[in-house]
Amino acid sequence: MDQLQLRLQEVLRGKLFLLILDDVWNEDEEKWDELRKYFMCGSRGSKILVTTRSYKVAEIMGTMVPYALSGLSDDVCWSLFRERAFRGGEEETNPNLVAIGKKIVKKCGGLPLAAKALGGLLRSFDRDERTWLSVLYDSNFPEDESEILPALKSSYNHLPSSIKQCFAYCAIFPKGYEIKKDVLIQLWIAQSFIHESCGRGIELEDIGNEYFNYLLMRCFFQDIVRDEYGTILRCKMHNLVHNLAQSVGRTECMYVDNENWIESIHRRVRHVSVVGDRKKVAEVFTPLHKAESLRTFLILHPYRLDTVDVPHNLSLRFKGLRVLDLHGTSIKKLPISISKLKHLRYLDLSDTLITKLPTSFTSLLNLQTLKLLHVRYLVELPRDLRKMISLRHLEFDGCSMVSEMPLRMGQLAGLQTLTKFIVGKEDGRTLAELQDLNSLRGQLRIESLENVSNAVDAVRANLKNKPNLCRLELCWGYFSLKQKVVEDVINRLQPHPNLKELSMEGYPGIQIPPWMMKGCSYCRLVKISLSRCLKWECLSPLGQLPDLKELSIVKMDGVRYIGNELFYPDDDDNAAAMVDAVIFPSLIKLEVSSMCNLEEWSLLGFEVDDQGGNRQQQVILPCLQSLSIKYCPKLTSLQLGHLASLKQFDITRCPNLNCIPEDSITSLSSLCRLYIPRCFTLLGGALRCLTALEELHVYEEPEMECLPESMKDLTKLERLEIWDCPKLGCLPEWIDRLVSLRALELEDVPNLRNLPAAIKHLKSLDSLVIKRCPHLQKQCKMRGPEWRKISHIKHVYI
Repeated sequence: MDQLQLRLQEVLRGKLFLLILDDVWNEDEEKWDELRKYFMCGSRGSKILVTTRSYKVAEIMGTMVPYALSGLSDDVCWSLFRERAFRGGEEETNPNLVAIGKKIVKKCGGLPLAAKALGGLLRSFDRDERTWLSVLYDSNFPEDESEILPALKSSYNHLPSSIKQCFAYCAIFPKGYEIKKDVLIQLWIAQSFIHESCGRGIELEDIGNEYFNYLLMRCFFQDIVRDEYGTILRCKMHNLVHNLAQSVGRTECMYVDNENWIESIHRRVRHVSVVGDRKKVAEVFTPLHKAESLRTFLILHPYRLDTVDVPHNLSLRFKGLRVLDLHGTSIKKLPISISKLKHLRYLDLSDTLITKLPTSFTSLLNLQTLKLLHVRYLVELPRDLRKMISLRHLEFDGCSMVSEMPLRMGQLAGLQTLTKFIVGKEDGRTLAELQDLNSLRGQLRIESLENVSNAVDAVRANLKNKPNLCRLELCWGYFSLKQKVVEDVINRLQPHPNLKELSMEGYPGIQIPPWMMKGCSYCRLVKISLSRCLKWECLSPLGQLPDLKELSIVKMDGVRYIGNELFYPDDDDNAAAMVDAVIFPSLIKLEVSSMCNLEEWSLLGFEVDDQGGNRQQQVILPCLQSLSIKYCPKLTSLQLGHLASLKQFDITRCPNLNCIPEDSITSLSSLCRLYIPRCFTLLGGALRCLTALEELHVYEEPEMECLPESMKDLTKLERLEIWDCPKLGCLPEWIDRLVSLRALELEDVPNLRNLPAAIKHLKSLDSLVIKRCPHLQKQCKMRGPEWRKISHIKHVYI
């Protein structure tokens, strides 16, 4: 090898070269560093192009951001297919085959390998339409995958053995199914595909996430869906990759979604899923007992079907079963045989009619995941749940009839997920049970905090040492505790700084917790929701939080004024330091709703001196895109300040708000959507300044007889809705100035009798809706006197 490397160096020395290294798999960085030195002898400007299916290889070898190839366009795919499928001149003489071929190309998903292989396959067939159609409608096309699967399988062969079985397991899902990442990892863990890594000290879920990312980086998954924090939620598999999974899964994995499903179930099958068809699910259990080594049984609901039936005398005789998913079924009671499933590790009973789990349920000592989401008739969790020492995930959101936690939940120290904890008063159900559950991740909702009678339990809850919690909800019901106790408790419920979302509901204190004012300590908060904190009169300086993107303030009955207290601390020293700061630097969405005593809104900030000594308005809400103010019956004054980034502005049910200052409106240069009752009354002539407006809702204008001319300049307006305007008698002839208008909706405008002739000139208008406008509806019906004005509109609903 050394001689070859030296020979390569001699050939390249002093020369300008382009070297292409195709389909590289080696992920050893040291080996690449060793090889690279032999390429350093070339002339300046030489290039090395590397192709790989591994992002890790690209990161190791690359000197720039890797270029990820997407699927080919249909046109390019068609050209590849056409070259293989047709001989010279055949394309022109077989137009029907061309049409079928283009549909086949769409099924290739942009994969050049698939297009070429299918084209080569069809080239060997007769020029018979039925043969081509059979390929088009064959879900497992092509029948001869000899050219496709070996190429895809080369990627599979390079996987570590531990990840190969994880990939093969994915054959249990139907083609095109949207796979939830967290569920997939839980299923892998349940099948013991994932093992603890010696000496690394990380959780199985984190190792599973590494496996998932490994497969993702090698393009086994696609169509990734992420949340706002970049965390992957769901994915899909390309059909050809799914074929590969079926190929390597062989007889162990299957999903039931065809007519011959009974015959396809055999003795050696280990993992079975059933697409949620009422009849199919009900009938599958009897033939399923042929599968002596069954490890997985899933019911899938890809299309959100109605509840599916299961036999009323359901018997579970699969002694080796590890995964059982009965969610979305009509089951009301688990059979006693459930206690015999000693190896069961994953159980999903969400959206079922179960009222109670059997007493023997807690004998399932290997159970790791228990999902009871939206089991609305469930009255209690198993009393001896603490005995299920392997439990890692307990989800029971939407179980409103469950009023207390089982005793001694704190003994389940391995819990990773606990979506809700209901605080009780008796020993074993207090908040202190959370003390040792420091591995909790995701979201946690703590209810009935009014039952915390002393600060000691709040300290023991140890929220500060739960770094993996992303969302925390603190909820109080009816309360009768002394104010000092309430404040002592909340002061000691300080969460970890990693928290991204915080919700407080029904907090009975009179002021915001001190730890929420420590802007630097909680700089990672992205969302805050405050609801039913009835005694608060003043909101904290949340404007200091640099990463806060969403703020919701609901039913804060004690708040009469919203203004600079959102920006500045109470003490003068800190307030002075904040004068030069940007306020709410990242806030995108602000919602204020159901504030029955709110009278004034003034978010103006202060004028500050710049470096040249000139007075300038302080920068406030520079990123705000959505502002919603709803159900504030006493609000009379609204001053917005300079909101240049605002795109959506909604005001609903604020009957005493009679005017918005013109300078608050003229600064809204980016506003796209305006939803305000009596908008012409409130905005006046300032409406003409909203030149970026794309959607306007005009409603509750009792005195308006015609649209104001200030609308003429809204040339970007695409949607206009007018409703509840009893005196509006006509639309203006200048309506054709709204050249971008695509949708017009008229509702509850009883005095409107005809449409302007200029509406014929609105070439972009393709939707017209007329409701509860009796005179106009009669005129605009087909062959009515107004029909000729609107006959060019594609969609007319009267």
